[in-house]
Amino acid sequence: MTQDKTEHHVMFASTILLVLFTGLTLFVVSIVRASPGPDSAASSATFRTKCAMCHGENGVNPKPGFVPMVGPSRFDRIDTMKTVPYYKYATTLFDVMRRSMPYQMPKTLTNDELYALSAYILVLNKIIGEDEVMDAKSLPRVKMPNRDNFIVWDPDKIGYDPLRMDGAPR
Repeated sequence: MTQDKTEHHVMFASTILLVLFTGLTLFVVSIVRASPGPDSAASSATFRTKCAMCHGENGVNPKPGFVPMVGPSRFDRIDTMKTVPYYKYATTLFDVMRRSMPYQMPKTLTNDELYALSAYILVLNKIIGEDEVMDAKSLPRVKMPNRDNFIVWDPDKIGYDPLRMDGAPR
């Protein structure tokens, strides 16, 4: 009778391991399939699996301590939250993600994932159309909504001379 119980426990444990292995395999396959391409469904899946846990579903309502990915396109008040549309260049989004995302495992996104996520986030912010594909040539050409609101400080154009602060003409 003890041998029957042992066989029963072995069969039960084998079944549990098989179910766990199958579930884990399906999970890995779903992540691999989420690898982005030019279509927004794959980009959306990548965002859900690698970004939404911190930045919120569709880039809104992030966890405390994290910023949303979707924000206002006008920055006419100093206290307006500085999100993706605040960037002067769309390539800033790519670079920030490349260097520091996902937070738990930075620098693990491929260039294809980064371009697809950049496109997806820009679409969420209504900066580009859903049919636009981002790559090394198209991303730098994106016109960000706040690009003209940065002050270019050029001391040569205002006559600033740090060695001559007395206001005397040159």
